[in-house]
Amino acid sequence: MGEIYTQTLKYFYIAIIRFLPLLKTLEVSVLEKNDKAEVSDLIEMYSDIEVQIDKLGLSFREPNKRHLGEPVEVKNWLDEGVIENLSRLSIRLLISWKEELKNLQEKKYLTDGNKERISYLEDRIWPLEALSKDPNYVIGKYADKGPLEFPGENKVKKSSPEVIVEDGKGIIFSKDLTSKISADLGGLCNEFNFNYQNKKPNAGLLLLRRILPLAIVRKFQALNRELEIKKPDGDFLDTKGLLGQVEKLLSNKRIYKEIEGYKLLIDSSQHSYSLNVDDSDVEGAAIKIRVLLDDLFYNHK
Repeated sequence: MGEIYTQTLKYFYIAIIRFLPLLKTLEVSVLEKNDKAEVSDLIEMYSDIEVQIDKLGLSFREPNKRHLGEPVEVKNWLDEGVIENLSRLSIRLLISWKEELKNLQEKKYLTDGNKERISYLEDRIWPLEALSKDPNYVIGKYADKGPLEFPGENKVKKSSPEVIVEDGKGIIFSKDLTSKISADLGGLCNEFNFNYQNKKPNAGLLLLRRILPLAIVRKFQALNRELEIKKPDGDFLDTKGLLGQVEKLLSNKRIYKEIEGYKLLIDSSQHSYSLNVDDSDVEGAAIKIRVLLDDLFYNHK
């Protein structure tokens, strides 16, 4: 299958992260059996590709740049049909970014968060747009086929438009996931979505600091194995100890290491008054915790 540019894979990854929560919401909402099966297949495919790209250790902070130690190309494991799908998903990402940028620029008053988001979008739109206009790159090769539309999406929008959050914008923890977890944990996830959508990264970090240990506690309680996460005095282990215990429950052991990598950032939220937090850092940490919740509550019976 030859080689594929890592820059292309970065945009594929970002597009998957952006739309996977929407797909999981759609999976619950679509009524026709064939549509539901196709959506489930897409979720399975995107989830696996997300993991495979993650293994490459790429930096997504500035996807148009090659960071230290990153190869220009890697061996391509995706067939042409999958590449077309992901290219059109990336075109949809580009369109959603441009719409979001337009809406922000039309605001009569811009907060500091608005200005940061505008800068973030501008820095990411032009490189992706350049790729989409060059047929020598795979994203440009399929650009004329238009943005990807998910199976049954239009039917759901017509029958119950409130079910679909536009392009998954501002949603990290989907309704499908929060419906499978305890009310207190789901409430924190929804509160995070609200703060993330309204560009409040510090508040989001504080919530992640609460979500992570609570998720582990609730899982062990559901399994009637609460004693495994308690100290001799009856108190629960600290977050580091809880992470050590939950590792054995994970089907994807990589999740543990990834969350460990973000733990320092999450723990620093207690000093958020002096912390300059980047939106992309909070997004990255939240996505890893979402993957943890998926593994604990969505993928397990």
